[in-house]
Amino acid sequence: MAKKPSTTNPTGLPTDPAKMLEQVRKAAEDNLAAVKDNFEKAQNLLTSLQKDAEDSLESVQAQGAKISMAVIDTVRQSTEANLKHAEKLVGVTSIAELIELQSSFLRSQAEQTMETSKSMQAMYQEAGTEMLNDAKSAAEKTLSDLNKR
Repeated sequence: MAKKPSTTNPTGLPTDPAKMLEQVRKAAEDNLAAVKDNFEKAQNLLTSLQKDAEDSLESVQAQGAKISMAVIDTVRQSTEANLKHAEKLVGVTSIAELIELQSSFLRSQAEQTMETSKSMQAMYQEAGTEMLNDAKSAAEKTLSDLNKR
């Protein structure tokens, strides 16, 4: 019996150039498909990250606007209180009345300042917590998406 000629050499590669070319072509196509798939996954991940970043930015802007409006309102209230106090000072007829009016105004301003400080602290804390939660959820989502891939 005649021995059939082997179509592969000891390295496992085919000896026929056409078969070798076909294997190279198939490997290139497989690699190209894998690269395209990975590129699409990366593109989807980056799109998701961009959306999360935009959402976080909108949240930060909303919190900043809320705080700014509170500051403007506080300044407005303080200005109105100062003007009313000045109007009352114009009608003062005695030193005792002046001292009473002034001490009453200072006491009310100190109380208002404490209330404003507490409310501003609460707003800043809320804004910080919301921003940290947004960042945390975006990071967790990104890590989850990366682990899936």
